[in-house]
Amino acid sequence: MLDVLFTVLILLPIPPVATPACPYLPPEMLPSLQRVAHTLDLVGPGERWNTNLASELRWCWYAWRELRDCPPSALAAFLPPYEECRYLLAGNREFRRHLMLRRQVLRQDWDQLTECLYETDRLGRFWQACCDATDPQHGVKTRRLALRKVFDCLGEHGMPPAVPYSQTTP
Repeated sequence: MLDVLFTVLILLPIPPVATPACPYLPPEMLPSLQRVAHTLDLVGPGERWNTNLASELRWCWYAWRELRDCPPSALAAFLPPYEECRYLLAGNREFRRHLMLRRQVLRQDWDQLTECLYETDRLGRFWQACCDATDPQHGVKTRRLALRKVFDCLGEHGMPPAVPYSQTTP
């Protein structure tokens, strides 16, 4: 019954601060709020909680609104593992440095290399978002926000940005 109450309080269009019952909720109800927040994919099972039930309920209310249009955290399982994402991000950064040096040397190819740098930056944002979405040290909220960035980077085609390597070779 408490789970239903907390679900309704989180899904209400008005913040729980405005509800008259909110300041009088006993702290013994915290496990029920934790179950609801975990079910709504707002927090993970091992995240820390404050003992002030009213502030945690407000946090859940605001987090629900912020994460409404984010994909569920379970979709991070379809991304490469965190270590592989970090490796690919490091490779992207090295390639970007290479392009910057090459652009300084080959001034006649400035426009083409600038376009390659733009694509490399787009790919770097994609790998950074993948790193954030798969990092086990981040909380569920941070990972879901990063997943939204991953999907924004994928765009309508569902493919990560590609660096046109043919333009970078002499």
